Amino acid sequence: MTTLQRVILGEIRKRGEANPVSYKDLAEWLKVDPRAIRKDVEVLVQIHKQPILSSYSNRSPGYFWPRTPEEVRKACGTMIRHGANIIKRAKIVGKYSDEQVLGQLRIELGRND
Repeated sequence: MTTLQRVILGEIRKRGEANPVSYKDLAEWLKVDPRAIRKDVEVLVQIHKQPILSSYSNRSPGYFWPRTPEEVRKACGTMIRHGANIIKRAKIVGKYSDEQVLGQLRIELGRND
């Protein structure tokens, strides 16, 4: 774990669902690119198995450390719904793309079948 990841983790561990910290605030505080924060949080979760949760609330979006089983269940439900929607979107876009490609080939070849 890098020093930056340790600092990010330490700050997130201080935060509960009621007061998450946004990646933009972390980036400003740490004087790093906001993308670095997002990447390091992903590493903390996926590689270092840290249970960092995200709030998508318009009022206070950001990362936080789970304090209750209910927070974990709620966050997991949100992630599962989000993942399912991304899969549905990928299927729609993938089919559309295939049809467009085949349509372009038909036009270029002068075929209508």
